[in-house]
Amino acid sequence: MITFKYLVTSALPYSSGLPHLGNLVGSVLPADVYQRFLKADGEECRYVCGTDEHGTPITTKAVSEGKSPKELVDENYDRISEIFGKFQIDFDVFSRTTSETHRDNTIQIYEDMKSNGYIYKKEVEILYCKKCMRSLPDRFVEGTCPECEAQGVRGDQCDECGSLFDTPTQLSDYHCAVCSSKPEKQQSEHVFFKLSALQGYIEDLLKDKGNKWSKTAIKLTENLLKEGLRDKDISRNMDWGIRIPDKPEQVFYVWIEAPIGYMSFSKEIGIGNWWKEPDTKLIHFMGKDNVPFHTTYFPATLKATGKNYVKPEMVAASQYLNYEGGQFSKSRGKGFSIEEALEEYPSDYWRYTLIKMYPRNRDRDFTWKEFQKIVNGDLNDTIGNFIHRTLTFTKNFFEGKVPTPNLKENDEEMLKEIENTTIKTRELIHEAELSEALEEVTKLARKGNRYISDEEPWKNKERQKEVIYVSLQITKALSLLLEPFIPETADKIKKFLDIDTNNLQGALERITPGKEINDFEPLFKKISEEETEEHEEKYSEEGGEEMGKISYSDFKELDIRTGKIIEAEELSGSDNLYKMKVDIGEEVRTSVAGLKKYYSKEELENKEVVVLTNLEPAEIMGVKSEAMILAAVEGEKVSMLMPDKKVKTGSKVE
Repeated sequence: MITFKYLVTSALPYSSGLPHLGNLVGSVLPADVYQRFLKADGEECRYVCGTDEHGTPITTKAVSEGKSPKELVDENYDRISEIFGKFQIDFDVFSRTTSETHRDNTIQIYEDMKSNGYIYKKEVEILYCKKCMRSLPDRFVEGTCPECEAQGVRGDQCDECGSLFDTPTQLSDYHCAVCSSKPEKQQSEHVFFKLSALQGYIEDLLKDKGNKWSKTAIKLTENLLKEGLRDKDISRNMDWGIRIPDKPEQVFYVWIEAPIGYMSFSKEIGIGNWWKEPDTKLIHFMGKDNVPFHTTYFPATLKATGKNYVKPEMVAASQYLNYEGGQFSKSRGKGFSIEEALEEYPSDYWRYTLIKMYPRNRDRDFTWKEFQKIVNGDLNDTIGNFIHRTLTFTKNFFEGKVPTPNLKENDEEMLKEIENTTIKTRELIHEAELSEALEEVTKLARKGNRYISDEEPWKNKERQKEVIYVSLQITKALSLLLEPFIPETADKIKKFLDIDTNNLQGALERITPGKEINDFEPLFKKISEEETEEHEEKYSEEGGEEMGKISYSDFKELDIRTGKIIEAEELSGSDNLYKMKVDIGEEVRTSVAGLKKYYSKEELENKEVVVLTNLEPAEIMGVKSEAMILAAVEGEKVSMLMPDKKVKTGSKVE
C-alpha cells in the first residue's frame, strides 16, 4: 500500500492587523478542517503556518501607531495566535517570517537561484516623494488600475480584478499614498528573478497537477500564463525585511520571501526533509488574491534552485466571502472582526456556518439571516435535536444504558448509512469540497431524525431497543465525523457517550450493549429574530458610526487641548520616531510619535497641534511619552490635527 505525507499550508496571515472573517474562511479554517480529517483518518499530516511580518504595510501601520515595525509585529503575533486558538485552529506550527530560521532559509534559496543563473540586476525606474523625502515601494503608491479602472489601487496588485503590476507607474494618476503628492521618477539598481525563463515549467505544472487544483486556481494561472510570465523585481528600497546579501541596502520583495516561510516553519518542527521527498503531497489553501504567488512565483522559485523540491499537489483557492456586497473590511466599516464574532457566538457556530458558506468557486455574501438559518436549522434542529432525542430516550427507556437489539432489515440499512457517509465524506474532503462534505455529515443526522420519527419509539415499545441502539451508533459516528468541522461540539458528544477516540475508524465500530452514557445537555441554542435584527443594525455599513458609542460624560473625561511643538529631535535607535517637546499651556510635555516619514523636524517645530493630555504615560524606546498628538489616518496617509484659527495654547477641545 502506497502511503503519503500530507504537508498542509494556509496563506500566511499578514500581521499589520488581525485577520477578518474573510481571511478565516478563505484559508486558515478550511486548511484546519482538511488536516484534522486526514489525521483522524490515519494519514501522516502536518499543518504549517505563521504570520507574514515584512513589507510596506507593516512599516506604514507602525509609523501611524508610533511604534517600530518589530514592536507592531510582536504585538500582533500574540493577538493573532490567541484568536486562532479561540477558533480551535490546530496548527502543528504557527511561526513567523521574522524568525532567524526563515531569514537563513530565504537567503539560501536566493543563493541557489543565483548559482543557477536565475538572478540578475538592472537599473529600474522608481518613484521618489520629495515631500516625504523617501523612495516609494509599490504599496506606498496608489492610483487607478489600468485594466478595470478601480481607484485607490496599490502599486503592486489590483484587488478588484487581480492584475499584477511590474511597477507602480503602470497605474493611472499614481500618487504617494501618504501625502497624495505626485512623486518623481528616479533610477535605482534592483535584483530580478528570471521568471520568464520558467514559463514552460509552470505550463507543464498546470497540465500535470491542474486537475487537482480548484477552478479558481486554474483560471487565474491560465490568465497569467496567457499574458506571458515576465521577470520579477524581487528587491525593495526599504529597511524592514530580509536584507539581500549582495544588495544589503535593499530587502526581498515580501511576496517572493513569504511563501518560503512554509519551508522554514517545516524545518522548525523537524520535517524540512519532506520538501524533497517524492511521497509528500503539498496542499495549499488560500483566497483567490494569493493564487499567482502559489501556482507561479513560489513553484518557479523552488525550480530555480535546482534542488528538486515538491510541487503543489492541490491548490484550494477560494473566492471571496463578502459582507453587504463588498469585502469584509473593518477599516472601511464593512462587517466585523473575528474577535467581535466570538463575542457574539461560540466558535463552533462560526466554524460550521463558514464552512457551509465556503466560497470555493464563486463569491458569496455573508448575511446575519443566513447565519441564523444555518445555526437554527442545521445545528439546532437537525444535529442538536437528533442527539438530544437519542440520549433522552436512552435515559428514559433504558436507564442510560445501551440496549441489546434484535436488528431488522431497515435497522441494518440505517447502520449502513454510517459507512456510506464516511466514504462520501472522505472522498469530498480529499477534493477539498468541504461544504459538500459537511452536508453529507449533516444528512446523516437528518436521516437519523427521520428514522426516529418514522419508528415512534415513544409509542412502539417493541421497537425501542433497536431504534435507540441504532441512533446511539449514529450519534457516535457524528461525534467523529463532525470533529474536523466543530471540534468543541464533537468533544461534548464524546463525553456524553463516554468514548475517547479521534480515530475516524471508530465511526464504524459499534458501542457495546450495556455501556452507560453520561449526563448531557442541549448542544446549541436558537438565534432569535430580535438578535438577528440587532446584529444587522449593529454591524451594517451605515451603522458603522453607531458602533462603540460612548456617553457624553465619557467624552468629557478626555482632556484634549491645543498645543505647540517647540522642539523635535530624532529618537536614537529608531527610523520612524521623533521625540518632541510640546507646550500645552500650563506645562511642557514630552511626546514620542511615528511622524518622521511624514514630517521633517523643521515642519514640526512651532506647529500648532491638538493633544490628548490625560492618557496614561507610555515608555517608548526608553523615553517616557506623556501626551499623544492627534492625527487623522486614512490608509497610509497621516495628517496631524490643528486649529484653523489662532487660539491660546492649552485651550481645551470640547
